[in-house]
Amino acid sequence: MTWRAVAPTLDPARLVFLDESGVRTDLVRRYARGRRGVRVIDHAPDGRWQTTTFLAALRVTGLTAPAVFDGPIDGPSFHAYVEQGLVPTLRAGDLVVLDNLACHKHAAVREAIEAAGAHLWFLPTDSPDFNPLELCFAKLKTILRAARCRAREEVWTTIGACLPRFEAAECRHYFRHCGYSAATRS
Repeated sequence: MTWRAVAPTLDPARLVFLDESGVRTDLVRRYARGRRGVRVIDHAPDGRWQTTTFLAALRVTGLTAPAVFDGPIDGPSFHAYVEQGLVPTLRAGDLVVLDNLACHKHAAVREAIEAAGAHLWFLPTDSPDFNPLELCFAKLKTILRAARCRAREEVWTTIGACLPRFEAAECRHYFRHCGYSAATRS
């Protein structure tokens, strides 16, 4: 059975999508408006940007377990996040859904999630369309582009300040958009 066939039957109240997104301090807006015939110029640091990794879990009720890491994510830091950030938010019967990043597949990650009474599933390879958290990350990066954060601390502060903007109704729409039609049932 394919993921596309299974997705509409899953109970969205039990789904927990977990993912990470890299954010750099050289983000600029992708589009701008200017006078006709005049090029719009923007500035981004050249070669001196800093990378932050933002991790979060998404439920139909909103974002949970947000965290930021200095630099890219690796196996030990992801495992630490799962144990310290994600597991305390899990309930028995939850279904944690991850993509196929290598650090997600460590046995210790599975053990920590299953010890909380939750189950671990992996999305099909190359299938970001099934992950509603990708839509949250797109919105977050749009906010960060507009904020023009040029220091790591600014990025962290801006991420923290915009988390309440991901309301439950919006998160339900993300689930529905990705094929989890049960998310709209009352």
